[in-house]
Amino acid sequence: MILMGSIGWGTPTTLDAHVARVIDGDTIQIISPKKKLQHVRLYGIDAPELGQKSGVASSRYLSNRIENKRVHIVLHGTDYYGRLLGEIYDNNGQNINKEMVQFGLAWVYRRAVQNAQWLKLERTAKKKRVGLWRRHFPTPPWQYRKQTTT
Repeated sequence: MILMGSIGWGTPTTLDAHVARVIDGDTIQIISPKKKLQHVRLYGIDAPELGQKSGVASSRYLSNRIENKRVHIVLHGTDYYGRLLGEIYDNNGQNINKEMVQFGLAWVYRRAVQNAQWLKLERTAKKKRVGLWRRHFPTPPWQYRKQTTT
């Protein structure tokens, strides 16, 4: 694993890593510099939970794209649970986070990001009825989580 740059106090801003496994459509495990598994949440997107419709499809797509492969990660800090937040790029430089939105496999997580390009891709996926947008009113994962925890 190669660490590069820093966002302060020695925290890397980018890293190259091996994806050990995909947890779900927006969370992966990588092998850390100390050879330990570390969780990375895909920055700026929110994929359906595994118990939701389209949740397994989202996770399966991400697994097929990056599981057991090397990726480049641009870090955006950590989340509430201590997971790294990252934009994931494959070996060809494709932004996987963006791809998940483009193919209707995740929503843009508006509480974290207001990326005009990603928002446009989400609108286009919805208009073309691809992925989770095949359903007329898909339940966003943040609503699903609220419903299942109350």
